[in-house]
Amino acid sequence: MANIHRKIEKLYITGLTDGIDFEEYKKVEKYNRELRGCNADTIREMHEVSHSLELLNKIVAQVSNTGLNKKYYGANYQYIINNASLLLLALYELAMSKYGEVEVGLVSKNSVFMPCTLDGNKSSAFVVSDINNRFKCYSCSREGTNIDFLSTKHRNLSTNQVIEAICHLYGYEVPDQTEESVALAEKIREKLATDLRALYKKILEDLRDTLIIDNKTLTFGGKNVEDIYDKKIADIDRIIARKPDSNFTYNEPPKKIILQP
Repeated sequence: MANIHRKIEKLYITGLTDGIDFEEYKKVEKYNRELRGCNADTIREMHEVSHSLELLNKIVAQVSNTGLNKKYYGANYQYIINNASLLLLALYELAMSKYGEVEVGLVSKNSVFMPCTLDGNKSSAFVVSDINNRFKCYSCSREGTNIDFLSTKHRNLSTNQVIEAICHLYGYEVPDQTEESVALAEKIREKLATDLRALYKKILEDLRDTLIIDNKTLTFGGKNVEDIYDKKIADIDRIIARKPDSNFTYNEPPKKIILQP
């Protein structure tokens, strides 16, 4: 018990003075496993376990907050979540599913209803809230973001590969792209350029009109709704042409951080 406690204290103290990089951070998981395998039979050992867990939790929290352990975090992650159209991804997966080209409908003031390709049930109530860029299936109870959706559809890809595919498709220039992520992005782009282009544009125009004309909603998140949808529609040609999104700037995560007590 004392041995693992000393290792954790040393890692933490080194992090306070010299800093901690990703390779050093990977020791946290190893130490956590070792710690949980120890028997704490005395008051001193119980104290060491408690103190060790406290130090490990401090390290994990600070590493997560700074993005040291992530390729995509903070403003980059939020931009991807908020701006990479989930609707396009859902329409692509629907077109590639056993349902093929089926009718989709508008529900509520800014949502699209379609069969759920996550559970394979044509009668499932799968809804994409476009301006919020979120989905929810009322049958299989899944909900979430563009990353959540593609991750569920493509379980052979890691989360980073899913994010890379989204970035490659939407023109967010990032340093790493695997062969698998690029291949997925290109398949979606090809489908958009051929079968989906007219349908996707028409749905975007209808979604815009339901907000502006039917519901008198002129702004969303401090932005003009018409401007938001003008950009969405203009993005179709930009995506097909493989042009970058000039509004996205990749911020590289830190190589090392100095821990704060």
